[in-house]
Amino acid sequence: MKLVYLFNEYSEKDICDKFGKNGTFLSGSFALGLNIPNGFVITTDACNEYYENNQKINEETKEQINDYILKLEQLTGKRFGYSDNPLLLTLQCYSKNEIPGIMDTISNVGLTEVIVDNLSKNANDFIWIWECYFKFIKDYAKTIYNIDLETYEHIKNILNDKKSTLTIEELKLFLDKLKREYKLKTKTEFPNNSEEQLYLIINACFKSWSNERANIYRRDADIPFKEGMAICIQQMPFGNMNKNCGIGSIYTRDPITGENKDKFSEKKYFVGNFSRQSVDNKLDVNFDFINEESALATEFPDIYKQLKIISRTLEKHYKDMFKIDFVIEDNKLFITQICKGKRTAKASLKIQCDIFIEYILNRKDESLEEKINYNILSNNLKSDKKTSFDLVFSGFKQREIEPLYKAEKNPTLKKLRKKDYKK
Repeated sequence: MKLVYLFNEYSEKDICDKFGKNGTFLSGSFALGLNIPNGFVITTDACNEYYENNQKINEETKEQINDYILKLEQLTGKRFGYSDNPLLLTLQCYSKNEIPGIMDTISNVGLTEVIVDNLSKNANDFIWIWECYFKFIKDYAKTIYNIDLETYEHIKNILNDKKSTLTIEELKLFLDKLKREYKLKTKTEFPNNSEEQLYLIINACFKSWSNERANIYRRDADIPFKEGMAICIQQMPFGNMNKNCGIGSIYTRDPITGENKDKFSEKKYFVGNFSRQSVDNKLDVNFDFINEESALATEFPDIYKQLKIISRTLEKHYKDMFKIDFVIEDNKLFITQICKGKRTAKASLKIQCDIFIEYILNRKDESLEEKINYNILSNNLKSDKKTSFDLVFSGFKQREIEPLYKAEKNPTLKKLRKKDYKK
């Protein structure tokens, strides 16, 4: 059985069952020509085989993963586990339904002390690679053993304050302290072999599918255990190498109001955040408006333009609002994660209506009814005794609103009369 696929290798109708929801978006966006880092997906079938094999990765799965690591090396021109021009990886877990409790994204997989030493010798600015290694050890400890390393926060603060003056000798002392705490809390040495790291993390990914939090959620939501989860493995882009790098996260529309442009100037904007020369991928706090006057647009104008095009491409293709995580490496944009953006009920209604107007109304679309989530619309409308569709669908002609009446036999929609709308 085939258990591993490149993004462009699988295009069947049940791709979401195999790749998980967000894995499907990444694969689809890759097909659309967006700049997604090269990678492959270990399917949900492999997860099910893992549990059928007493929670062990069988040899068939390992062989296929190793084959696709080789394919990834050929695509990137880098080599996994080698100190010269190393291939480093990012792992993300996806399922068909959003399940809390499964493993978070972990980056810099494959980074070892030997690789760090070698890259430090061949670079003028070597702090960034040490910063990645420190963070990887911290994330690895949390992922595999669910422990926090207090030493990391101390090192992080020093790096922020004295980054430009630190020597390799000082960085090695920090590393020794971090590894000593790791060994003290885990009773093991930190693995210094790239392949060992990879398979320990894959094992932890699959294991997280059956943790207590995930089990309770699946039980309450009536989601079968056999649904399984997929693991996406991609080339790692770096947002902290130099001043031409950064990391960010944006919503294509405001998740609170559903807006995507200023009411007065009519200029479009994103909602999200951006950090220049950063290693931290936890950016889901302190969201702000990102417009033509923001730091992202002024410091990286070409990247800002690309994000505007990508935002429109995704919305036009999928007819929804998205959250996009991205990394800028040497002025080159990489989209690292795409998922449907969470939103308020008010924003849901606004987004559905605006997308209907922008992408569907003026086009011949035979599957019109499927493109509008009438449940979201009607549930929001039920709160008002006499909701005026004129406010939502202002300017619509009767022939344009007709599909809404016919598509859904909904009590709320039934009460709406044609005479409420002017021809």
